[in-house]
Amino acid sequence: MARVLVNVMASGSSVHFIGPDGRSRIGPWLLCDSHDEVRGILKWGEASAEEMAEHERSIRGWGASSVVLDLPDAKLAALIARGKGWPWNGYELGLMKAAGKYPPKQRIPGPQATAGLDGAPAFTGQVSCVSES
Repeated sequence: MARVLVNVMASGSSVHFIGPDGRSRIGPWLLCDSHDEVRGILKWGEASAEEMAEHERSIRGWGASSVVLDLPDAKLAALIARGKGWPWNGYELGLMKAAGKYPPKQRIPGPQATAGLDGAPAFTGQVSCVSES
């Protein structure tokens, strides 16, 4: 199990992930079309009911939220693989979206971009930011 911090900004529904060391960005930055998609990411990461409730309070009160997820190794590996070839940050993705060019294609296409590892649900979505689990 690895602790991963998921940071969510209500404006633009941007989501990004910080690794177990508390500093390294892992996985992709994502811009979701709705808050339901953000909730889907948190459910993919198996956030508890209490964590979901705190997330909702933070989003309503501050417009931002951070949720700590304890991801199994297979889901962590799938998230890291999904981030390969995805060098853009939330600001750059916002500009792309405003220009009608979102989502961009990953720079390293291949099975690591779409497949879950070791039976873990895939963390996928070129159009949607939610897992197909």
